[in-house]
Amino acid sequence: MNERYTRQTYKNLLNMGSTALAHNQPINGNENIQTIINNKMNVNHAQVCTVNSKVSSSTTTTTTSVQQTLVTSQTFSSQMNLRNALGDIGNRIGTTVSLNQFAKKETILKPVTAQAVSNEAIEAKPVPVKITTEQSKNENNNNSCIMIDDDEDDDVEEIIEDEESMNKSELLDIDAFDTENTQLVAEYVKDIYNYLTYMEKKNRISTSFLDNKIVTSKMRAVLIDWLIQVHLKFHLLQETLYLCVQIIDAYLEAVDVQKMQLQLVGVTAMFVASKYEEMYVPAIDDFVYMTDNTYTKSEIRQMEISILKTLNFTFGKPLPLHFLRRFSKAGQADPKQHTLAKHFMELSLHESEFSSMDPSYLAASSLCLSFKLLNGTHWNRTLEHYSNHKQSSLWVGMHKISKLVLKATDFDYKYRAATNKYGASKFMRISLLPELHGPIIRELAAGNF
Repeated sequence: MNERYTRQTYKNLLNMGSTALAHNQPINGNENIQTIINNKMNVNHAQVCTVNSKVSSSTTTTTTSVQQTLVTSQTFSSQMNLRNALGDIGNRIGTTVSLNQFAKKETILKPVTAQAVSNEAIEAKPVPVKITTEQSKNENNNNSCIMIDDDEDDDVEEIIEDEESMNKSELLDIDAFDTENTQLVAEYVKDIYNYLTYMEKKNRISTSFLDNKIVTSKMRAVLIDWLIQVHLKFHLLQETLYLCVQIIDAYLEAVDVQKMQLQLVGVTAMFVASKYEEMYVPAIDDFVYMTDNTYTKSEIRQMEISILKTLNFTFGKPLPLHFLRRFSKAGQADPKQHTLAKHFMELSLHESEFSSMDPSYLAASSLCLSFKLLNGTHWNRTLEHYSNHKQSSLWVGMHKISKLVLKATDFDYKYRAATNKYGASKFMRISLLPELHGPIIRELAAGNF
């Protein structure tokens, strides 16, 4: 009975593999499988020398089983270093390897002849261009700094291979260390973010979604500032707040909401977002209490039905947080830089002009600005590859965020919920950094790129 419920460990697997060899004899815990094999082979050799020719066929069968068991033992020994099915989840890139180390380990560059091109010319080339022999003879490529003669075809092919290997070495595969962790789905995480990029373009908010509406941008800012406080009091997830704002903007774009119903729309959007994101949803009575009994439970349920029907149950638009986590991993951001970028994104919730901005663009602009203020990673080719945004395209977003940050640092700024929230020790007092009103952010706010 005890053997029936024995845990299938590596030791037990070895016992199972040696059963055919030992003829159902038990193996001691301190005994090695290789020792048993050697002893058994010696026994078989003695039997061959002593028995008559009638048992030669059985000896051959025993020798074959010994060889099969030896192969089985090698297979089991290769599985000794199996890791747990659920490992630690973390940004292993930032703690294990840097960009330079990755390039040194993974890329071996071939020597380039001095007659074809100098090393300075290869390093200065910003865009990889694959040049064939026929194209080099018939046309001049403006992106190429290589002079080609008719007698240098072999040298040109070497240069092309070297340039391609150099360009690949500049890109860091941020999912290479997550292949063994099933929770990080490294096999199809790139497909997921390609789909999120498609969804953010499909569900864009118009830049004029509040034009000719009763609700103005100032009224919306007051509502969002109050919802940030409600969200903080309920200890809800960050995704719940961003989804709540997206629901409000989408509903305000489709419906001309009355002024007296604006708070009802906001608290109902928070209720719907909690059902979508939270594991433990606050009771509807709690939301009624937060409105100081201005609205009843029945009114919240009716508004919930109206929101779901108007938006056709469409809540698949990605959040800026989804992209920020991906970009921070690609840029190997530290917690301080990541938190500052989150502070920028949460400040942008108050302003309606950021509602029409793609979440990926907002996340990339916030992280790039955070890197500039805190001396972080330069917006390199790896960040351009995973964010699909070059640094030159992020200046407009960084300009708008810088203006908003300077406005938020002013004591006369009314909407201070996000600033007070990120001034707590839980968020490393990130909103109190002197860099938020320093010379770099002032130059960006003035448009000096």
